[in-house]
Amino acid sequence: MLALSQAGLAEYLGIPRSNIAMAENNMRSLPADILLKIVDLQNNIKHNRADRLETLTAQVDNNFGINPEDGIYTMREDEIECNLKILRARVRLKKMSEQYNELQAVITVLEKVLEDHKEKHQYDFWKLQYYRMELKLDSCSLLRQDRLRMKIKVLEAQADYYK
Repeated sequence: MLALSQAGLAEYLGIPRSNIAMAENNMRSLPADILLKIVDLQNNIKHNRADRLETLTAQVDNNFGINPEDGIYTMREDEIECNLKILRARVRLKKMSEQYNELQAVITVLEKVLEDHKEKHQYDFWKLQYYRMELKLDSCSLLRQDRLRMKIKVLEAQADYYK
């Protein structure tokens, strides 16, 4: 999408090229600060492209007497807004996924604790903890993660439209 080699992008980001390759193959996720650098780079590249387009458009408008009311200037703003929404959604999805995995581990431990305390007076306390974790787990469920992934895909399609 940025028309850079993995080595060039890795050098710009200050990370190993293998991290870029694994991220491209969905084998590893990149930290949020690296994703922000990528978005900044992408916006800079698009900004330069948009500046050239605006210059050419102004030249054409002047030559043909066209009023620049065709929406080309607002489309760039819409593209930037979509890219920011995509970044926020990806960060939220990553946090949601990490929270889901942590809660799954906690629930597994609580299930074992409940088995050990079936007849003891602490059973009610551990059962309450277990239900609390299940409620938290619902807030980052796989279904919610899939919905967020779909939202990201829609935003990416919108951003591609505004290019």
